[in-house]
Amino acid sequence: MNLKIVKKKDNPLLQREEIEFEIETQKTPSLKELRKEIASKNGSKKELVAIRSVKQLYGAHKAVGYAKIYNSEEMFKKVELEYVIARNTGKKNVKKEEAAGKESSPVKEEKAKEKEKDVGKEDSKEEKKAGNEEKKDEKPKTDSDKKEEKKE
Repeated sequence: MNLKIVKKKDNPLLQREEIEFEIETQKTPSLKELRKEIASKNGSKKELVAIRSVKQLYGAHKAVGYAKIYNSEEMFKKVELEYVIARNTGKKNVKKEEAAGKESSPVKEEKAKEKEKDVGKEDSKEEKKAGNEEKKDEKPKTDSDKKEEKKE
């Protein structure tokens, strides 16, 4: 496998480098192999490399891809999307909160409480609808029915 870095961009805000690369190979290598090769080429740990995409070029023994190399594992887990982390680390069902080592935020707890309240409101709406349906089942009163009610 011959890895060549085509474009390199430093992103200080997210504490990472973004690279575009080409690989000369017969078949597309695994993400594990690519992470190791990119890390060794840039002098970083393979755990800090997130490969976003790799595409084999049709009719050529070449693949192109896009990867991000983070300065710290904390930023890697904080910034990267859950499915990218899972794909690159080989772990399934990685939760963002677990990956960053954080507990749920108070904002999320408030939203959960609001959803519970909304569910209660929906239940009361359904009860009202049921009451309206019962009224619909009754026959509308005619003029003669109204006169009889007045007499009573």
